[in-house]
Amino acid sequence: MKNPDEIAAFIACQDHRAKHAVSGRWHNLQIRPDLGSGELLNAGVAFVDEGSRVHLRMARDLSRLKCLYDDRVDVQSFEQLSMLIEEAFDGANWEDFRLSQLSAHVSLSGGRYASGTSISEILSSFYEATVPIGKRPEGAKGVRTTRTRSISTQTARDSVIQRLMQRMGQRALPYIARGPWTLSEPTGQVHQLDLPIRAPGKLCATVVSLWAKERYRRKFQLAQAGLDLGTVQAQSPTERLGLFVMRPMEEEGYSQDDLNAIDNEIDEASWQLRKVANIQVEQGEDAESLSEKLEEWLEAA
Repeated sequence: MKNPDEIAAFIACQDHRAKHAVSGRWHNLQIRPDLGSGELLNAGVAFVDEGSRVHLRMARDLSRLKCLYDDRVDVQSFEQLSMLIEEAFDGANWEDFRLSQLSAHVSLSGGRYASGTSISEILSSFYEATVPIGKRPEGAKGVRTTRTRSISTQTARDSVIQRLMQRMGQRALPYIARGPWTLSEPTGQVHQLDLPIRAPGKLCATVVSLWAKERYRRKFQLAQAGLDLGTVQAQSPTERLGLFVMRPMEEEGYSQDDLNAIDNEIDEASWQLRKVANIQVEQGEDAESLSEKLEEWLEAA
């Protein structure tokens, strides 16, 4: 099944039976390798959910451009552009999704309705159907892609919460934060804590993504989570605290050295957090595994 409309109909049919469907519209992200010819090639998929948040899956290996354009195109520059788009806009609000600010070589197709059991399913389905240029050339098995996949913390949180809702239904609602928690100190200073899971006086948890090649990005996410949870512990010492970490897989372009470094960073953060509070730290490679662990944690509350 390769026709995008057939896939949309199939997913919509499947989700008609689902209690908590994800819906919105999908677009192709298109590149113009040669501005003179104006030819457009699909290099990724964008899904805009009902909350107007953008979710992206971009091609990581564009070596097929070499077959089409020979030396007329700098393949690496387009792979870097693809990476830049994903890092800049994955998890962004629709009104901030301005591709033209990055390059004249990239544009967005018209949007079409889509629904599915998860954002990941929708992105994967349309990516496989509409982005053939992102597939490795035959005979390239075992060759590592030139860049790795990244997932923003906001995207990770959205997908985990959506899967949690599918797993728990209405039972999850009392634990899902409706917005940032505003905390005012006696000095008048105001803090906003972005904690996706919170039942005041009972429990609090956050989700972070370490799907990033750059160490400083991963360290920042863990540090920010630590500060937020530490603040909650100081204000409400009896609350159960949880940190749920989405970590990458080797198959997605991360070397064993990368994965070892990530494990060490998680261990270090866990040790630092447990010095100030009793925090449960869990890991998962995707929204499915992490939402399962979050459900078990909530059920034990």
